[in-house]
Amino acid sequence: MHRPELLCYHPNRFINSRDYFRTLYNYFRNLVRSDGIMSDIEFQDLLNRFMRGYWVPHLAELPVGERPRNTKKHGNEFDLFCHVARFCLCGRNIFHFSPPLSSLLKLTDVEDVRWESIKLPYSCFHIYLGAQKDWPLQGPEHSVDGAYVDEVLTPKFRGVSVLLTTHSPVTTDSSAWNYVLTQEPYYYFPFEIEGFEATVGDTFRHTIGTDADFDDDWSPPEIPDEAKQMAGERGISLGSLPREATAQAQKVRENVKGLPVFREALKLVVNCLCYLSSPSREVTARYPDSAITQAIARACTPLGRARAEKRAVRDGYTLIHFCGDSLERDVEATPTGRELSAHWRRGHWRNQAIGLGRSEHKLIWIRPTLVRKDKADLGIPGHLYDVDQST
Repeated sequence: MHRPELLCYHPNRFINSRDYFRTLYNYFRNLVRSDGIMSDIEFQDLLNRFMRGYWVPHLAELPVGERPRNTKKHGNEFDLFCHVARFCLCGRNIFHFSPPLSSLLKLTDVEDVRWESIKLPYSCFHIYLGAQKDWPLQGPEHSVDGAYVDEVLTPKFRGVSVLLTTHSPVTTDSSAWNYVLTQEPYYYFPFEIEGFEATVGDTFRHTIGTDADFDDDWSPPEIPDEAKQMAGERGISLGSLPREATAQAQKVRENVKGLPVFREALKLVVNCLCYLSSPSREVTARYPDSAITQAIARACTPLGRARAEKRAVRDGYTLIHFCGDSLERDVEATPTGRELSAHWRRGHWRNQAIGLGRSEHKLIWIRPTLVRKDKADLGIPGHLYDVDQST
């Protein structure tokens, strides 16, 4: 499967570039509950199968000097697999946000939205945003291009996790098993939503915080001299490792370094969730445009359509939920940099009370507008094309 209209989406790209995915996914389906959750024992069993069956044999094929120095890469790779596997288990739903819609949502404030107003369409799905070149993770060649969103919901607990994915020039050839050599950057953060009255801003402040809350000069804690002496008397060495030598320190540094990008991308992701929760959402399910999927539209009989759809599925096509199609056709006002004293009036979400006793709420999107001093408020949402959808 080397079709650009499919490989722009991280789940398709990941599945096609991993020689182990289909075999390991079958084990995954047999181990997990219907919601995609595993016990610690089952998780370890699946990890052992991955290590013995694929990671270690591929490493053994490499000359010693070419093997990765970071011995923890398999953990990152396996974590990504688990997210993609749960995505597949929950229906393989992808929401494709158009560039104009994404640009407007970037200009929309989301902090005052109450979590009770956000209803996720599935327990696990992927949001596609296109390669956001202003949001690199671990280097300019890896740009945020979307996110997996997971929800665990019980009568007493609501947990939402977001994993940012990146677009990169990594090969999609599964026979290359380059995942052993090349680590795919991502950023993962789980949230626990406390109470129905909690707002998105409350959660942000209590979890990802602000830049001032983080110290980029983190280092492992020093071991007291007394403890070192006592251990030395018993023949045990407790020497402190330098920060560069600890995998934990490296992970913390990566998380701190990527936090500003994650925080900005997270606002857009939550705005996307608000859009999907809004009664004014525009979502159309269809196959990505190609010669194969055009045959479905041209089919004159139900049998012909069924055959065309079967061929599309066999070739790896799934229905994609396209969001904001009309904006691509109808939006006329585009910032060019030549407007006189132009500025954007930011949008926001209004929690409108509805229902019996006005006890329920629905989200109303007040869109951003372009305002110019030399003219009246245009009242027309514009778009900022800073999104690259190329693969």
